[in-house]
Amino acid sequence: MLIRALIVAFLTAATGLPADWNQRLAAHYLDSRQQAWFAWKTAASANGPCVSCHTGPTCLLARHALRSRLSEPDPTEWETGLLDRLRSHAGEKRPGNLQGVEATFTALFLARNEKAAAALSPDTRHAFDQM
Repeated sequence: MLIRALIVAFLTAATGLPADWNQRLAAHYLDSRQQAWFAWKTAASANGPCVSCHTGPTCLLARHALRSRLSEPDPTEWETGLLDRLRSHAGEKRPGNLQGVEATFTALFLARNEKAAAALSPDTRHAFDQM
């Protein structure tokens, strides 16, 4: 799924997309999938939805690129919700097999969203320290 997201991000940034490819529909599809994920009780946690390895990163990668192409000034509520969930555990040494995966996602996505800032936020710094 990550490979698919990278392909979508690349194609979104590339010129010469197929004439029938609709960026707005692609963005709507990603948003609708995240809306369903946020509503699914199994994905719920106290700090927000699980940042599922096969849905959350895809949304955060591709939706970010689509937002730029569509001149949308702000992240969607789904992007914000996923980032808030990652931020909620930044720097924690959590048990479990997904600890490294979540630490990597947290550092990647928080840093990418702060790329215009002069310095990393404390949450992002904690995420990199955790790695």
